[in-house]
Amino acid sequence: MNNQRIPSIHDARYRAAIDILVETRKKCNVSQAVLAERVGFTQPDVSKIERYERRLDIMEFLDFLHAITGSDKTLMNRVWNKVNECHDRS
Repeated sequence: MNNQRIPSIHDARYRAAIDILVETRKKCNVSQAVLAERVGFTQPDVSKIERYERRLDIMEFLDFLHAITGSDKTLMNRVWNKVNECHDRS
C-alpha cells in the first residue's frame, strides 16, 4: 500500500471542493470581484484559487463559503455535504 500523500492542491477531493465553491458562487450570482472584496482577497487571488493555482486553507474555505451563501444555513449545509461526499468516495 502506498501511503505517500498527494499535495492537497492536486488531490481530487480538494479540486472537487473548489469546484463546488465555484459552482455555488456562480449560482448565487456572486462575481469573483465581489467575493474577493467580502473576504479581503484580490480578484486575481480568487481566480488563482478557482484555477487550483493557489491553495485555500480550511478557514479560508469557510470564509468563502459564508461570503457566498451569507447566513443561508441550508445552502451552506448542501455545499458542506457535497464536500463530505467527495471525501467519502476517496
